[in-house]
Amino acid sequence: LHELKHVIDDYNDGWLGFRVFQNPQKCVQREIDAYEIEIKLAKLHNRADIVKRLEALRDDEIKKMRNN
Repeated sequence: LHELKHVIDDYNDGWLGFRVFQNPQKCVQREIDAYEIEIKLAKLHNRADIVKRLEALRDDEIKKMRNN
């Protein structure tokens, strides 16, 4: 679901591909949106352990993007 969200976002933006990296804020928002799908699904299934891990992965990914 996470990667499918990225494909849908890329399609909606006219297939930016790697050009999306020219807009760091768009990259961050795309990552937040993609992880949110997975987090909502984990919450739906009462999997707090997975939620915690996904939030950590999301936060690490965002931190990397903002440091570049």
